[in-house]
Amino acid sequence: MMKKGIYAFIALLCLSPFLILATIQIVWGKQTTVPDGISEKWPVGMVLGTGVYAGKPRPLLEERLKTATELYKKGKVVKLVLSGDSRSADYDEPLAMKKYLVAAGVPEKALEVDEKGLRTYESCVGLKERLGYTKALVITQDFHIPRALFTCQMLGIDVKGVSAALPREAGENEQDLRFREYFATLQAFWEVFVQKPS
Repeated sequence: MMKKGIYAFIALLCLSPFLILATIQIVWGKQTTVPDGISEKWPVGMVLGTGVYAGKPRPLLEERLKTATELYKKGKVVKLVLSGDSRSADYDEPLAMKKYLVAAGVPEKALEVDEKGLRTYESCVGLKERLGYTKALVITQDFHIPRALFTCQMLGIDVKGVSAALPREAGENEQDLRFREYFATLQAFWEVFVQKPS
């Protein structure tokens, strides 16, 4: 009887990561829409950084910025928060995002920068703790939305995800992106329940 209990416990431990992943994907994945699906004006839309090259957004990030531009021009958000990695003068995601959006016609006064968004968790912490927002649209691709929404909501932010297109270059590697996302989601679970906001 004791052995059966031990085996059951081991089986539960093995299954737990898959249960966590499935729950987050199903529950938070449903809280996603597109710009035209937003019926009210939100105080802010947060664009999550993901990669720049030679000072310009890579395709994944560019699609997020296109979606952010659409949201702002359609009056769906009052401001846009640009959260990303600003590790050096040669690699600055928020600065690249800001330049792109200003060139696209979004006024600079409507943009706020969070240079400490090294990871999704830090972006969510920054949105609430550094910038003071408790309600926001989160702009990213479908594969990333469940983790981003889960993280923000667990930190006490009222959020909804807005899906940006997946560019052709990234689409060719979509399975790799989703595979990496599984591990990042487990890390997010650890961060919101064990790690304290920095």
